[in-house]
Amino acid sequence: MIVVLEVLFVRPFLKVGFGFLRGGYIPSLYEVIITSSPFILSSSFLLALISVGLVGYLLIKDSSKSAFITSVSLFGFLVLGVLSVFTTPGAVLLIAQNIVAFIVLTLLALWFTKGTTTKLAKIISVLFITSYFIAFWFVFAPAIFILGGPKPVFIGEALTIVNALPLYVYFVGLKKENYSHVSELIFPSIPAALFIAIYLLNPALTSLFSTWVFGYNLFLPFPFYVAALWLYADLIIRMLKVKNEMVYGLLFIFIAGRNLESVYLTLLAILGIFLIIQNVHLEKKEY
Repeated sequence: MIVVLEVLFVRPFLKVGFGFLRGGYIPSLYEVIITSSPFILSSSFLLALISVGLVGYLLIKDSSKSAFITSVSLFGFLVLGVLSVFTTPGAVLLIAQNIVAFIVLTLLALWFTKGTTTKLAKIISVLFITSYFIAFWFVFAPAIFILGGPKPVFIGEALTIVNALPLYVYFVGLKKENYSHVSELIFPSIPAALFIAIYLLNPALTSLFSTWVFGYNLFLPFPFYVAALWLYADLIIRMLKVKNEMVYGLLFIFIAGRNLESVYLTLLAILGIFLIIQNVHLEKKEY
């Protein structure tokens, strides 16, 4: 719940400030946000930090060498992340933090394919790794833009949107019997329809909000984002019926956004991927 409050009421205003709310029709909202935002941010970060620390502990309990390496890398990221948050980080620390974070996400994404022979899982893993690599590369090497062509950050965004399809097919499939009830088509259409309405009402502001909050510039043709949102929403709704941990994992990845501009957002992405992997490999219930 605190994470949702951070997305809705704190993250957007950090980009533009809170001053435009002062003296308006709802001055009390300004006071509420100013007063509560430090608590929301701190609580969200601490909860994410503790949760990912537990992830590292669970990985240590796994007897495999890959899990141990992932755990060591994860704790290394936690140390670097805490240092960068509570100190004035230098360039070397930030670069080291991004490199270790990418290593952790890569190891987790590769773990997703462990014990599976399906090519779809490998495609999902590769798309995750590549899109996150581009996000981290964009942070500390923007000079590569001079090479011309599409900006790497845009390529990463395209890969993330494309990944919605193999992710959906892997967990849900495209069989006709999956859509035998009208409700299975209507419910995921609600967030997609809201997105369409908001976008058509003000495309520029919607793109700006999407960039600020989730890191998506909306540079692709609009229907691609609508389709990806519908697939992601339908996947979450279907997982509600069988695996709540999967739902949390998918939501954390979505809320973390694409660019992972802070330690907190990276923690959410790590936690989300881990929850999905845990459910895939433990296979507690049948889909």
